[in-house]
Amino acid sequence: MAFEEQYSREANAQSLEDVLYLQIYANELAEKFGFNPPYTQKEIVNIVDHHEPGIITINAVIASLQSQEVLKILYNLKGNNAIGLDSKQYIIYNGMTARFYYIDRPRNPECLQCGDHVMREMFYLRKDQPLSTIISALQMKGYTLDEEMEPILTIPGFDTLRILNLEKNAKANQLHSLSLLTLSGFSEGDVYVTIRIFKEKKE
Repeated sequence: MAFEEQYSREANAQSLEDVLYLQIYANELAEKFGFNPPYTQKEIVNIVDHHEPGIITINAVIASLQSQEVLKILYNLKGNNAIGLDSKQYIIYNGMTARFYYIDRPRNPECLQCGDHVMREMFYLRKDQPLSTIISALQMKGYTLDEEMEPILTIPGFDTLRILNLEKNAKANQLHSLSLLTLSGFSEGDVYVTIRIFKEKKE
């Protein structure tokens, strides 16, 4: 970045002058932030010439942290703390300094996803059952339909909400076990529904 800003071009791995500039600059940063040992000319050439992935992206660091925390949660749920306890703090990663910062962020009881008043339900479905079965089951549990709104069942997509067909089953709607759905159209408000699909018995 500093090289491109000064010379308005990318560094050339075949140019000794370019490599020396980058080596000096990289080692100044390494010394400033306490990274040792210093970079050699060969390491600089490998990075500039893309011989090896010398720089990990911030997204990759965050993704690895998220994966690690998910594994901790799964292990902890089974009573296994071998890989540590999941973090209860909000973790911020600063890509400029390569340092982590931890912030206490208590749970918000009014949160629409995890607050005290969020309505969550879990239902088991057979593969041939239409999703409208969920609405009937919720009514049996005491939920009342909003007379001014048709029930709508949605699932988050990559960039939008996908509206599900209530007359079709889970497979036709491309759902799987543990899919988290949002059901709107009840007087009580939105209901978050996790579905589990019965496995077919092998004969």
